[in-house]
Amino acid sequence: MNWTKAVTSHLISEQSNCQMIIVGETDDGQPFCYENRFTIERIAEDQFTASLQFEDLNPLLSLDKVNFIEFSFFDKGILYYSFVHMLGKEYNAERCLIHLAAPEELYTSQNRKFPRVTLTDKLPLRCEIIGIRKQQQIQGTSFQGQMVDISGGGLSFLCTSKLFHPLLLRLRFHLPVYEEVFEVTGEVIRVTSQTGSSYRIAVEFRDIPESVVTQINAYATATGG
Repeated sequence: MNWTKAVTSHLISEQSNCQMIIVGETDDGQPFCYENRFTIERIAEDQFTASLQFEDLNPLLSLDKVNFIEFSFFDKGILYYSFVHMLGKEYNAERCLIHLAAPEELYTSQNRKFPRVTLTDKLPLRCEIIGIRKQQQIQGTSFQGQMVDISGGGLSFLCTSKLFHPLLLRLRFHLPVYEEVFEVTGEVIRVTSQTGSSYRIAVEFRDIPESVVTQINAYATATGG
């Protein structure tokens, strides 16, 4: 849907409740992933202002570089979302106003479900945060993980970075029975805290070639996962 139509039809307006996801890097080069609910304080045809409240210390103080921002909202059970660009921000310890450029279009999405097969041994993989849902950005923040299950529909892995739905990841990994390195795109659908400071991240593949689905399923079956 066109942004101007959404505003003029009052699909979205001042005081609307929305969600924001910010992905970037911290001062020390670590992945920065933040999500929060916010209300729209001001809205116009070309920009809008998000008002965020913090119960504790402002988490945005550690943000050094923004890779991308997504904002979303529900109306009558339909999810609308889009990438937006930050124009500026004003904040103190408890409140933040973020000025954002209005997107040209708002999108909707439906998720698909796939079965998962547990692996016997953990396998290393390289992860890169490249977007949200079906929207991709050129810049990405990369980190390491340990794969714990896989199928043609998705995989789970362990890492020390706390991610959340619906971040879009690029995953690179090697399966022992194949020579090539697999590179797939997937959406985070679930995050579970593990012992210590690690997290188990469940990912559903997006736009994966059927030939890769066949190879991965063959590996999972052969290893008795």
